[in-house]
Amino acid sequence: MLEAFANEEVMTTNFAEGGYLPPDPSVTESVDPDDVGALGDFLDTLAVAGQNTVPRPVTVAWPDQSPQVASEVSAAYQGEKSPEQAMSDLESSLGSIESDLAE
Repeated sequence: MLEAFANEEVMTTNFAEGGYLPPDPSVTESVDPDDVGALGDFLDTLAVAGQNTVPRPVTVAWPDQSPQVASEVSAAYQGEKSPEQAMSDLESSLGSIESDLAE
């Protein structure tokens, strides 16, 4: 099963049919735009996204922290808070979650 999903042809098919970005950026860079339908118009952008992807943090706190991150970043983008205030609030919130889990 793992070998199949590591196969370039399978990654290309998953990309073309499901829109799943391949974990190997070279697949996005080498795919024929005509083979992936509408995604072909965005291959350059998707290649950059693939090269700069960072895995999410792996901690027991992340399921509780993720909504806090999304909320504070959204508040900053929407102008509900200044970026500085949103990040300060996020720092407090994340610290509180980690403290609760440490107990």
